[in-house]
Amino acid sequence: MPNRGYSVDQILEILRRVETRLNEGSDVIEICRELEISEQSYYRWRKLYGGASVAEAPQIQKMTRENATLRRLVAEQAVNIDILKDIASKKW
Repeated sequence: MPNRGYSVDQILEILRRVETRLNEGSDVIEICRELEISEQSYYRWRKLYGGASVAEAPQIQKMTRENATLRRLVAEQAVNIDILKDIASKKW
């Protein structure tokens, strides 16, 4: 399925709908088809936003951005360390 660029609020609404339908006895595959999302997306979203409410959505987005920034910084530091080790190992 193509990425439709769902916002966190939309994802939380979809998760709420799926949970309601599951409580009524429907199947996950059937619900995902009706909502036009893949099963993989549903399970990934449930893992990320499981018990979150709409009020927590901005905090989740902020933490996700911060996490991405920190990961990028660590990757850049690892590259710099490798470059410095390579330079230090050469005989001048």
